[in-house]
Amino acid sequence: VSYDLKNFDTAVQYFELVLHEEANGGWTAGARYNLGRTYEAMNEPRRAAETYQATYLGVKPDAACLYRAKRLND
Repeated sequence: VSYDLKNFDTAVQYFELVLHEEANGGWTAGARYNLGRTYEAMNEPRRAAETYQATYLGVKPDAACLYRAKRLND
């Protein structure tokens, strides 16, 4: 909701909380993707690409994240 309302700083806080909390209920992949999208919306492509490529809580990036990272790095 924070992302949709363009409250990007708040969205970042929530997505990072999920990515660093072991009891996240399996939301790691979605949180990574949405955190990357948030950094893109904030015009921070380097941070977005790093987020898309990062491994969080042992969960490696999926194809969608790797595609967006490649697009940003090209």
